[in-house]
Amino acid sequence: MTIIITDENTTVPFKAPIATFSAAPTSGEAPLKVQFTDKSTPFPYTDKNTGISTSWKWSFGDSTYSTVQYPAHTYSKAGNYTVSLTVKNAMGSDTKTIKNYIVANELKAPVAAFSASQTSGKAPLTVKFTDKSAGSPASWKWSFGDGSSSFAQNPTHKYSKAGKYTVSLTVKNARGSNTVTKTYYITVIDKPTAAFSASPPSGKTPLTVKFTDTSTGFH
Repeated sequence: MTIIITDENTTVPFKAPIATFSAAPTSGEAPLKVQFTDKSTPFPYTDKNTGISTSWKWSFGDSTYSTVQYPAHTYSKAGNYTVSLTVKNAMGSDTKTIKNYIVANELKAPVAAFSASQTSGKAPLTVKFTDKSAGSPASWKWSFGDGSSSFAQNPTHKYSKAGKYTVSLTVKNARGSNTVTKTYYITVIDKPTAAFSASPPSGKTPLTVKFTDTSTGFH
């Protein structure tokens, strides 16, 4: 049986629903927040005269439920979770179940790693550092080797003086912390100034002279 529901602009065939849904993300480390999206057909409709409407019941697989159309749910513990959605209207109901749809992994201590946009150049040298740590860090602490630091995840730092700088990154979450250090990772040079010396500077021919580069600005 099909009921035709009309309003001023539309004519909608009203049939028993076909339940379907999606979620994002479907995996990650606990606590994992997931947004569920109802994609059931036909599109939900409520008639003002008859009161015919659509209802939803979600089961998230961890003994919790929701009756909203687009719920968000947080999985606090690690595990594989089977999710089901039951959609109902005046014409009938339908249930969609996806086994082990959500995978919440146990949070582990992070492993620090990073890269830099450039590791050498003339002063002042601006470097963008990129965190590449594994294990879902919750906090970051950078030491740039020139007495300055940052707590940003992906900081940018300017080296104003020539030198070789050791950079370290410490990452931390609820499970622990880890530090990686790269010795003399950044090399900064001054603008070079050419100079040299000769020994001896004069003498009788044949004259053997040793030339020595005394230029500055290289590191």
